[in-house]
Amino acid sequence: MGYAPWDARGWAEKTAEEVKAEMERLAGGANLDSYEKEITQLRKRAETLRDDLASYLPVVVEAPGLETERATLSSISTFKFGRHKTGLRQVEYAGA
Repeated sequence: MGYAPWDARGWAEKTAEEVKAEMERLAGGANLDSYEKEITQLRKRAETLRDDLASYLPVVVEAPGLETERATLSSISTFKFGRHKTGLRQVEYAGA
């Protein structure tokens, strides 16, 4: 059964599950739920790395001549990862 946003009567609204199933089909059978779990785990690891760098590097970059490294450290320690899809949805629908 193919996916079409219309039926014999004209346009047909699709449920979130129908859209998700079609996205998974088009992505070669990918599982969006496991993808989200993997992304969450990867993000946690990236945040841990960011926090570790922000903790360990200040001692190293205090040496003279390391202004670029200090600026980089400042960027790392204040880096904010992208928003979660729920937050994006809330932003998208805030005006609706």
